[in-house]
Amino acid sequence: MTQIFVFTAGNSKARQHLEDSIKRQINADTVFENFPEFRREELEEIRKRANGFYAWGAIPGSRNRPNWESMESEDYVLCVYNATYQYIFRVLAKYDNKRFAETMWGKDDKRRTWQLMYFLTEPVEVGRHISEFGDYLEPERYWGFTKIDDGKIGHIISSYGSVDRLIAEMLGRERDDLHPQLSIPLKRRQERVSRQLRFYEDYSREEVHNIFAPDTAFTPQSGTWGIQGIVPIPNRPGDFVFFVTLGQEQAGYVFDEGITDDGVLTWQSQPHQGSSHPQIREFVEHDELKNSIYLFLRTKGGAKYTYLGQLKYLSHDTEREKPVHFQWQVLEWSPPEEILDRIGLMLQPPLDVTDEVVPAAKSRLEEAPPPPPRTRKGKGTRAFKTCKLPDPSVVESRNQELGRKGELLVVEHEKMFLTQNGRPDLAERVRHISAIEGDGAGYDIESFSLEGEIKYIEVKTTRGPAQTSFFISANEVEFAKQHQDNYYLYRVYDYEDSRNSGRLYVGNGDVKDAFELTPTQYRAIRF
Repeated sequence: MTQIFVFTAGNSKARQHLEDSIKRQINADTVFENFPEFRREELEEIRKRANGFYAWGAIPGSRNRPNWESMESEDYVLCVYNATYQYIFRVLAKYDNKRFAETMWGKDDKRRTWQLMYFLTEPVEVGRHISEFGDYLEPERYWGFTKIDDGKIGHIISSYGSVDRLIAEMLGRERDDLHPQLSIPLKRRQERVSRQLRFYEDYSREEVHNIFAPDTAFTPQSGTWGIQGIVPIPNRPGDFVFFVTLGQEQAGYVFDEGITDDGVLTWQSQPHQGSSHPQIREFVEHDELKNSIYLFLRTKGGAKYTYLGQLKYLSHDTEREKPVHFQWQVLEWSPPEEILDRIGLMLQPPLDVTDEVVPAAKSRLEEAPPPPPRTRKGKGTRAFKTCKLPDPSVVESRNQELGRKGELLVVEHEKMFLTQNGRPDLAERVRHISAIEGDGAGYDIESFSLEGEIKYIEVKTTRGPAQTSFFISANEVEFAKQHQDNYYLYRVYDYEDSRNSGRLYVGNGDVKDAFELTPTQYRAIRF
């Protein structure tokens, strides 16, 4: 339902704001410099739609924020002063942007700013006294930022047939003849129905439904998409949408959920689900390389959900059931500060206060036996609560500097081993191939056994524990297969930057014999 909002410009400061951002276009550089780069494309669309940038804002408060949060794209906005409707606009987009507001309008006497801002279409002059439409809007005066209540909107629709027709009459036009600057092309209406999924944008449940299941019916406050927190995506086994409201209560149970600074989400299943529930077993076995779980989160009921990204399974609590407690890692986790402020998300510090003490390595690179196979058995309640750390492999896979440090430690380790065991001649011949040739050889270092046989060494480095997964290229896997007797994988783990030290375990032979390899990408050629 199309809504109508009203803002007043009765004092001198508001009139100056009117001059700065309504009567005159806002300088485009001012807009782009005060919004994050990922907003650039949508801001360009706004500028194109309005033939420039026009904006207004409200100071956060108990009345203003609920009004602003209920505002939707295409709603009407009226500007009032001197008891007259001066201008009319339509909403194009809204943002909680303190930086833009302070740059554009400064601060009030209480050091607050008009950060609940919204971009508008080009202003259209009205010039009608408020008493002329008192039966449908406010009959005498307005105070600040006002939303015309649903009862009045219903009265408008019953009398005029639509809000558009009332607006046409206010402008002295035919009932179905809107001013061109207020007309919303069909394309825009279609875009509203089927939006694209973008990081950190806000979505209603219906909008999420229209993205993932457009061919199914949506019923507000009912059914799978209208009310449930865990939603399977149709025709995509293993893919889900999570709707999360932090701090929510269900049937007297308060969910204990949150996100750490480095993107570890503590999440709970539905209260009736135990560890044997098929959906819980599916979550425990979730592989983010094969299936997707999409996280939509809000911090209070009634608000839209913000899309934060896809999830990777980390662990679950084996001692608590109904609900089952999980830890997930939010992939590609890098939310701008303004997004966290806008949705009111307070991040928790990373937590690692387990009793397990990892002693410092005795040497720069201390060798240890390979770890046992990693399982998804979860962990007990105490360990679950006291350790909330991400999977290092997610961020380390693209960390070339960390990889280089590990390789240099291995080069030093090999030379020292050969020298201390009477083969300084071979130590002089150790070569750091990836530093000389780049990463195309299929291995990183050439070294030797004490008998003089060549060793092709591939180094994988992590700050995490020995069981941390790692990425290996098809080229490296194939090289290992072709040179099984001479191929060695050196896994450097528990790497400490401050000491430039770590631990090491070594595997020899075809990597397929010692590791479970998951294909993450294929090259397809038609045959």
